[in-house]
Amino acid sequence: MRNPSLNILIVEDDKLAAISLQKLLQKSGHKVFWADSVNSARKLMSDSTFQLAFVDLDLDRNSEGFELIPALRENGVYTAIVTAHSADVFIERAYDVGCDDYVTKPFHFESIERVISNCSNTPISEARFDKLISSEFLTTDQNLLKEIDRLKDSFRGSAPIFFYGPSGVGKTVLANILHRAKFGSTKKFIELNCSAIPEDLLESELFGHMKGAFTGADKDKVGKLVEADGGTLFLDEIATMPLKVQQKLLKAIAEKRFSAVGSNKVIESDFRIMSATCNNIFELIKEAKFRDDLFYRITGTNVTISGLAERREDIGLLISHFKSKMGRAFVIKPKAEEALLKYDWPGNVREMASFFESIKGIKKPIIDFNDLPRDIQTNNSPFRKDGTQLLTKSQVRYIEKNGLNALVEQLSFEAFQAFDNGNMRQTVRKLGVGFNRYYALKERKKRKTWQATSP
Repeated sequence: MRNPSLNILIVEDDKLAAISLQKLLQKSGHKVFWADSVNSARKLMSDSTFQLAFVDLDLDRNSEGFELIPALRENGVYTAIVTAHSADVFIERAYDVGCDDYVTKPFHFESIERVISNCSNTPISEARFDKLISSEFLTTDQNLLKEIDRLKDSFRGSAPIFFYGPSGVGKTVLANILHRAKFGSTKKFIELNCSAIPEDLLESELFGHMKGAFTGADKDKVGKLVEADGGTLFLDEIATMPLKVQQKLLKAIAEKRFSAVGSNKVIESDFRIMSATCNNIFELIKEAKFRDDLFYRITGTNVTISGLAERREDIGLLISHFKSKMGRAFVIKPKAEEALLKYDWPGNVREMASFFESIKGIKKPIIDFNDLPRDIQTNNSPFRKDGTQLLTKSQVRYIEKNGLNALVEQLSFEAFQAFDNGNMRQTVRKLGVGFNRYYALKERKKRKTWQATSP
């Protein structure tokens, strides 16, 4: 398989040597940048992202290539020293400082190809990955940090990655960080929220279609799988995908070959699949709503991202982060800050970002408790989507006073009252209970009615 195209930096003060190396690299389809000094190299590094650097050891009397290696390493650049020195002392020093490869002059095409192959198959430096995480995915939760740390093993190769967690926790953000850590800006990150596309259009969105394939297809369309060729395809909310599309996607992932809707022509695309869901995909598999063979195709490195209610130490961290991004000084009064810290944030990071966005334009940037939305004041949002957060504060108090069994009985009775329309079979079907349970609840309803009407 041909190595992917790379952004390559040459640091060489010998113009003829630089041109010779540049031609070899460009012949293989790589984008090449040239710097003739340490300072000009640093300038290029601040403006562009590189995957590979060839650095001459003897640049001029005042500097040498060794000086650049720590900065290149920090930015995750695979670094090869290029020099006429072949003595052991120079080789040892280069590797001690942190270079990844060593090429002696005069170099040959085979030597350069070997370096490129090593670069393409070597994991990006942990320093670069950690830098992206610390700046764009804020957490101090040790369990989540361990989950994230496991992702470093995924840089070698192109095994699938699967993210599981409630809506709004940052699954897309983390997938994008992984992509940039590996590819920089050289390859596309193509994302698609499967739940946002109507079922009858999802196949076309993924695989593309030919003009006239269906009503409304007035021109050819390129699908997401083609757009992601050589890069990453990220499918969010994949558990909502219809079974028909699941079957076609399974074959495309396995073979990297497929056809557009309305066409028999085979298209090839070499992409890495990342996917995510907030649904209980295991239950969906049991209910035959999601294919188990597809599940095994999209899982490799699996990461669970818990919601903010389960990692409360991150709430204060994120509040400080969003407050610092407001663009002007904001004051959050102690009682308001206490409410923000106690709130469960069922919409997670996305909900918090929306809250701070909503207050950005207020005339007086002083937030008091009464300025907060009612949901935050009471910590009782009606928009809880995570199944682990169905329990309300009032239900917790009821359990503390009466016990869990009493709450279950009360909820069962209230659900019966809401669904009972006098038709026994319909009520049993809607509630998912047996006839004995139905009659018990019916009897309780009669007793309650009799008690309410008795003198």
